[in-house]
Amino acid sequence: ESGSWPFLKPADGSMQSLPGIARSTWGYAEGINDSGKMVGLKGYLAQGRIIDKAVLWSDANTVVDLNKKVSLGRGEVLESAYRITNSDAILARGFFPDITELGNLACLLVPSN
Repeated sequence: ESGSWPFLKPADGSMQSLPGIARSTWGYAEGINDSGKMVGLKGYLAQGRIIDKAVLWSDANTVVDLNKKVSLGRGEVLESAYRITNSDAILARGFFPDITELGNLACLLVPSN
């Protein structure tokens, strides 16, 4: 990362800014697998609140909000992704208000295909 924006630095030494999700103004890349898929978070302010969303960069040009790839629905939010395995399983952290007193849990996202 540079400041609070994620970058990819390929072997040729160039720096490539990773894209953000809508309204994102900061972000962090936390993990990368052998095929170049990266995970992390993108964030923004909304009505004075900090909003972080877990994201997947399938390559240096494509970002996906992981909240749109899983079935959530009771106020849960995946806030950050930390690691991605070579089989594309993702270690993430999220806010799950109905499950724990504090609401924050680690979770493992496993691809279905």
